[in-house]
Amino acid sequence: MDSVNQNTNEIQSNYEFLCELDSKIEKLNEKVDEIRMFLFPELTSKTHTIEPLTKREQEIFLILYTSEEKELTFVDIARQVGLPPSLIKNYISNLIKKGVSIIRNSCSDGRIFLTLDKEFRAIQAKENIVKLNETTASIIH
Repeated sequence: MDSVNQNTNEIQSNYEFLCELDSKIEKLNEKVDEIRMFLFPELTSKTHTIEPLTKREQEIFLILYTSEEKELTFVDIARQVGLPPSLIKNYISNLIKKGVSIIRNSCSDGRIFLTLDKEFRAIQAKENIVKLNETTASIIH
């Protein structure tokens, strides 16, 4: 019984270490992006061209947009919209194909977390590049 407890503790500590390592790698990626933007400002002045979104895509976009910095899973979004997670995966893929900048972070346990790119969120706030319908925006609030 002691060896089972020891193995469980070891697995838990490995999992915590991997999550911590994942967090540090993400922070390094952010720093590299900042350095890249500083060294190559012409790359950051990209124009975002977004294809028109369906009402459901707008709804899912707004869920990501209003989540601020919080990362959401497919299941989180599915609960809010009332659709199965498999459909949410399809909608997220469509949003990405249409030009919406969504960041996907994977955890060691296989879960995928989604968030909008910070720069994209800022541009959307200023310029409404996604061209949201007011009726869709009012549904979320």
